[in-house]
Amino acid sequence: MDDRAGRLLARSNLSYRRPALYDAMMGDDGVVPAVVRLVGGSPAGILDLGCGTGRHLAALRDEFGAAAVGVDLQRQMVDYGRQRHGVDLRCGDLRSVRLGRRFELVTCLGNSLSYLRTDDDLRAAAETLRVHVEDRGIVVISTLTTPRTESVKQTVRVETELVAASVEVMSAWDAERRLQLTHRTWRHDDGTTDVDVLRRRVISVGELDQVLRRAGFTGIRWVGTGMVVATLGFDGG
Repeated sequence: MDDRAGRLLARSNLSYRRPALYDAMMGDDGVVPAVVRLVGGSPAGILDLGCGTGRHLAALRDEFGAAAVGVDLQRQMVDYGRQRHGVDLRCGDLRSVRLGRRFELVTCLGNSLSYLRTDDDLRAAAETLRVHVEDRGIVVISTLTTPRTESVKQTVRVETELVAASVEVMSAWDAERRLQLTHRTWRHDDGTTDVDVLRRRVISVGELDQVLRRAGFTGIRWVGTGMVVATLGFDGG
């Protein structure tokens, strides 16, 4: 597999380059309990697209007692997650991966869709969701749907067992391209510096709703900010 896209993404974010730091910074973000409440039942199989280290997937696997598979573009995240969380992770692109099997629950969490810059990319991702979810299966997505339009500059302190740094964060909104731009400069206590440049697409509720419907999903409902639940082939509304 060509790893160039994964390497480019890793350059944008220190925590992608250091997967253990990614897990430490995410902490208990409340995503897994939210998914459990939304699903209700006990799916026998789970697929997580854009799974990162697989931390959410491992927790869902344990919660449901389900077979679980994760796919992520970044090889270093996959290699770390296999060892750390003991879950079946594969390197792949959520726009094109085809596993040849279907799952009762398919998730795409952690703003993974926000890294898809074009409408064609978004439609391709919706098709990947469609071909991997069982009829009447459930898809749960979380992504950026509301931009932060004001320019913001702040300094935050990050201290974990893995890093101690003051982080300068600048955020701006590119309305023409619908991109949330975030620049972070990590000034580590040991005198070293790392720089992040995140460019994430904000996908409106209406835009994502339309893409999912065109891919064959029904029973679409929005839960809170940026989380959507959809069903394939059955209108549960």
